[in-house]
Amino acid sequence: MSSALLNTTILWMMLVISAEAFMAPNPTTTTTSAFTTTATTTSISVPRISSSPSISKSSSLSMMGIPDVPEGLVRDVLTTLVLAGGLIPALISSNGAMFTALSGRKGYLKEGEEPNKNVETYENFDPNNTFDPTMGDPKNQKYREYVISSGATGPELDNSQFLFSADDIPLVDIIAILGRIDDVDSVADWKDLPSTKRGTEISLNPPMWLPRKAFKVNIRKNKFLGWPNDLKTGLPVGGEQLKLAEEKRISKKDATIGDAALDAVFDSWSWGASIATPDKVANTLKIAKPVPGANEVDLDAFVGAAIRGRSNTAFAALSFVIIQIIVFGVLFIGPLIKNLT
Repeated sequence: MSSALLNTTILWMMLVISAEAFMAPNPTTTTTSAFTTTATTTSISVPRISSSPSISKSSSLSMMGIPDVPEGLVRDVLTTLVLAGGLIPALISSNGAMFTALSGRKGYLKEGEEPNKNVETYENFDPNNTFDPTMGDPKNQKYREYVISSGATGPELDNSQFLFSADDIPLVDIIAILGRIDDVDSVADWKDLPSTKRGTEISLNPPMWLPRKAFKVNIRKNKFLGWPNDLKTGLPVGGEQLKLAEEKRISKKDATIGDAALDAVFDSWSWGASIATPDKVANTLKIAKPVPGANEVDLDAFVGAAIRGRSNTAFAALSFVIIQIIVFGVLFIGPLIKNLT
């Protein structure tokens, strides 16, 4: 669109210049017409003066139906188009990615849709240049598929609307996940992650980075430890009726767990990042599942951690939008309004 506007502006300026050249006033000319009488030898010169009226630029533009242009407006328009021409497509792309990160399905592909060429898959991954410890095993591919709905019954997670999820987050899915986590080491084999082996030098404290997809694979493969109890009441989380209805299903090996719930748990310690680290996982588990081996959950603490994690992403998105408004207002919109008023 910026290219079309630029072409239109250039054509419009060429039209103005051509109009001014065509309608410019001619210089005043004086011609002399002489005639000689036969009675005398005196030659009488009779001047005939014709002068073209002076036509101003504004009147010439008005005669052509083109409105007067405030001084500097064309310059500001061209500056905007030149500077913003390459910026606008990039902003559209980044804003799209931002809204997808906020409420989209991370890693979801519609039926028949091919993944982006930059997305790591089993077919294109480099074993020497990957952070995902689950990528190389073909048996793990079924755990990497995006699950929109697990078919869970019962209520949704309290206050899940503040997690900006594209899909519902059933409480049972959260129970299925937390019931497969005992402590920080249940999430990953942190010391054997690919990130700990990168580089030529051996570090005593290497980076331990667990990608989101790898977390989902690990949790789906983990053994269900049992239906967790509420830390405050000692009763099953969600109530006895929900436990009777769903425990058999979610305790099975390879039980179906929705990605929305897995993302909510992951964001509770990653704070919107694409990787998790053991220190952040441990900090969340200290408040959500504080007693290793007890299988007790403080559901309110977990929900609070998940909301804080998502709000970090929302705050970053809001800041990005405000920065865009300020930049466009100062560089482009402000000068145009000033010239139009």
